[in-house]
Amino acid sequence: MPRITGLKSETQRDRFLNAAKSYVRGGALARTCGAKLRTGGVCEQLALAGETRCLRHGGPTAARRFRERQRAGLRQGSVSPEEWARAEARRARNALTWAWRKDPRLPGRTIDLGPDEVAFVASAADKGVDVDALYPALADWLRWRWRRHQMDRPDAARWHKAVREELPRQRAAADAAVAWVSLGITDKRTKAGRAAKAALRAGGIERARAAVDALRSASSAAVDVDMDKGVGKPAGPLTPLPVRPWTARAAADGWKRRRSDRQKAPPAPPRPAKPLGRPPRVPDRPEDLAAYGAVLRAAGPQVRAMYEAIPRQEDRLRFLRDLAGYANAPDDAGAQRRWLGWVTAEDRRA
Repeated sequence: MPRITGLKSETQRDRFLNAAKSYVRGGALARTCGAKLRTGGVCEQLALAGETRCLRHGGPTAARRFRERQRAGLRQGSVSPEEWARAEARRARNALTWAWRKDPRLPGRTIDLGPDEVAFVASAADKGVDVDALYPALADWLRWRWRRHQMDRPDAARWHKAVREELPRQRAAADAAVAWVSLGITDKRTKAGRAAKAALRAGGIERARAAVDALRSASSAAVDVDMDKGVGKPAGPLTPLPVRPWTARAAADGWKRRRSDRQKAPPAPPRPAKPLGRPPRVPDRPEDLAAYGAVLRAAGPQVRAMYEAIPRQEDRLRFLRDLAGYANAPDDAGAQRRWLGWVTAEDRRA
């Protein structure tokens, strides 16, 4: 029976492989990453060896430890040179892609079309795009789109959309990144970054460059450094606002803790409770009744006919109050609603 490396028999090998199925991706005992995703779920990728997260969610520290373990495995023979080369190429591609976010003019590419490069350049030229005039990041992005829509799965409509619609958006984002690089700002959260962002929205790159230069010149002119002695000499106040020098206050009354406690003000008497329900109606004064009569006479015969058609006396008084309220404040929403109720009732009765 031939000798099996690492295992004593075929039976042990079968048992080992059957037990290992529980630890692969999708198995019951698999060590998944478990990081929370933006979609609300969790990451199902396998965690790195010796880590609790996968390569995507482990962070730079875990990635460095994983690379060192791969390097040690390469020395020991557990990692093949081909696997090490693929991992190094993937890391270089990720580093270049991340660097392109800040400066798309950096040279390099993440895809090699080989002999198909000529066909790619010709296809882009047919769409009116000069590949040599693009930033390296944009040219690399366009190569991936051409390979996907022209080689892997030919789709002329998707390729046309990528060139006509998606490429202008990518170019605008790249131009914005180049503008930030030309301003010398790598962190937009700084004071200069916030000033440049406001200036870019207001007047463009030239106004942003002027604002950043003014801010930097003001900060550099605040301190005059003697290069011979290496001692900084303040050239003036660091802020244009008037600053009052601090002086110690004379402790005439001593410390607060040593003072006697101040007497607290007596508590305010409790307010009387408000009565429940609607307050009683205040009877109309004679002058109010006279004003109601004047408004009724000035309203016209149709309104007087509506008043005469009301049978109850309390309803007539309410009609006069609503009429006077609408006549005195015709723009009041409440007065308009109450008067409209009388008009609607009259229309239904008619």
